[in-house]
Amino acid sequence: MPSTAPPAPAIPSVYRFVFCWLEPVSILTGAIYAHFF
Repeated sequence: MPSTAPPAPAIPSVYRFVFCWLEPVSILTGAIYAHFF
């Protein structure tokens, strides 16, 4: 069980990093799409 414990906190960290990166990109893409189309 000790080897399964360390990845658990790392997964949400990666998820948060991806979310923080994806959210502004998604908003920007939506704004550009709305502006051009």
